[in-house]
Amino acid sequence: MLHTKKGVNEMYETEVAGVPCYAHVTGYYGEKGTGSRLAASDWEFYGWSEIEFEIRWRKDESVRATWLEKRMTDAERKSITAMLEEELEKQRIEDEEDAKIPY
Repeated sequence: MLHTKKGVNEMYETEVAGVPCYAHVTGYYGEKGTGSRLAASDWEFYGWSEIEFEIRWRKDESVRATWLEKRMTDAERKSITAMLEEELEKQRIEDEEDAKIPY
């Protein structure tokens, strides 16, 4: 089941080219893996996620820092993406636990 996860439109502190900034999550989509040997593909078995984000200036978080995005290295992009995936996965687990609590 494809779903948008909680965490979209949230900002996370990070750094690009030594400049403190925010990573603003604009989209986070994914599917949890089945772990079943009957899965049709490795994507279905392991699951997948896709994160879309933009860099915002820390002095004025409403301003997209395109000049800073251009200076971002591939290593920084991978590091920020990994950090965002970790944070959003924590939120997904919390949401699942909250859903189990009877009110």
